[in-house]
Amino acid sequence: MVRRSPPSLVIVDLKLPDIDGIELIRQMRRAASATRVLVFSSQDERMHAGPARDAGGHGFVGKDRDISDIVTAARLVLAGYNCFADAGTDASTDRLGQLSPRELTILKGLVAGASNKQLADTLYLSPKTVSTHKTRMLRKLNLATLVDLVEFAKAHRLID
Repeated sequence: MVRRSPPSLVIVDLKLPDIDGIELIRQMRRAASATRVLVFSSQDERMHAGPARDAGGHGFVGKDRDISDIVTAARLVLAGYNCFADAGTDASTDRLGQLSPRELTILKGLVAGASNKQLADTLYLSPKTVSTHKTRMLRKLNLATLVDLVEFAKAHRLID
């Protein structure tokens, strides 16, 4: 099915009756390289997120998480980001997963060189609201300056 009509996003569990979830991810990645894969599992995230990522998964979210975390993870993965949220994976990727879709939009605009006013006009926000989002992003990502934010975005392939 994935070969005939590749979906944009596949959400897969690791415990499946007929095949190991990690092997399924490998097979899907070979069959449809553009399909994004989010693991949604009750398995220990700290132990299984790394192998899921190595197999070609783009994110991992535990079944014990709040629905808002699950939706955010799906949106991030669908938008082209990796989203691995717990220990055992890159801690900075964990921080990236904390950003809201609006913050990600503003982050992309800022690193592309847009001013707070330009972003405010484009997104129909006030410049103060854009500034507040920027401050929250810096705090969530544990960064100090806009330069740090640009470096973070480059490291996570949010910009070229």
